[in-house]
Amino acid sequence: SLSDRTAKSADRLGTDRAIGRIEGAAAILVSLDVMNRDIAKKKTDAFKREMRSKPRPGWVGKVFGGAEEKE
Repeated sequence: SLSDRTAKSADRLGTDRAIGRIEGAAAILVSLDVMNRDIAKKKTDAFKREMRSKPRPGWVGKVFGGAEEKE
């Protein structure tokens, strides 16, 4: 599904762009009467919570290397 592919590519897209992609897709589905507005809102809110709850490395980890890069 689009949400699965977007979640997998979130590192490349960035959190805000990934959320925007899902919101845009939901808006299209609502306008085509494929999905109602309430269901679309619930699904996009769930995706937002999932994306924002994942830890993302900040600039310190990118510049100085984080624990996940050490082997």
